[in-house]
Amino acid sequence: MPGNQRDHVGPNRSLIARVCPNEDITAAVKTLCASAGMRTASIRGGIGSLIGATFAGSGASGPVRVEGPGTEVATLVGLLTTNPAGEPEVTITCTLVDKYGQVHAGTLVAGENPVAVTFELLILELNPISGELDLPEHQKEALA
Repeated sequence: MPGNQRDHVGPNRSLIARVCPNEDITAAVKTLCASAGMRTASIRGGIGSLIGATFAGSGASGPVRVEGPGTEVATLVGLLTTNPAGEPEVTITCTLVDKYGQVHAGTLVAGENPVAVTFELLILELNPISGELDLPEHQKEALA
């Protein structure tokens, strides 16, 4: 991912990254975490914009598209986990403002949200939880 900057800090690893234009925000998170060997992580967005946005719809309504050309993101929060097959799964929610000043919020559809100008991310690796947990085995493995 050309143009991205990464820093590893302290015993609890973290990444600070700049995602370049036209990169899907969810794909960028997966790539960054994979390159750092992170299996579970918390995602926080700083300054950024998307070329429109596609939110997951509820029920039969299907996805909701917010048209661009640019939408300014006010908040972005997400979680990276690893499924039982060992593949990364990313869920990102955000609040953004469209070109008309209307506020939209929801869960982003993976693969449908390219960055407009740039996006600054903070990714924090989540530590394994010690002790016995009453969780399904695949969730315990994701936290390991």
